Amino acid sequence: MLRWCLAVVFAGASAFCAFGFLATFEPLDRATQLQWRVIYGVLGGGSLVGMMRMVRGGTQRRKASSE
Repeated sequence: MLRWCLAVVFAGASAFCAFGFLATFEPLDRATQLQWRVIYGVLGGGSLVGMMRMVRGGTQRRKASSE
């Protein structure tokens, strides 16, 4: 149950980062746009990976539980 709750938190964080990434297309100077796009991209990608690992259960748990 805790894994699914954490997956929902990661989904919310990735949605926030997607909205923030889209907001960087507003008129800003190039350096600021690039900086925020990298930040939102890394955090959003990390949240997606975390969400997928929470839903799938991770590879370490499956190996440990099958032995």
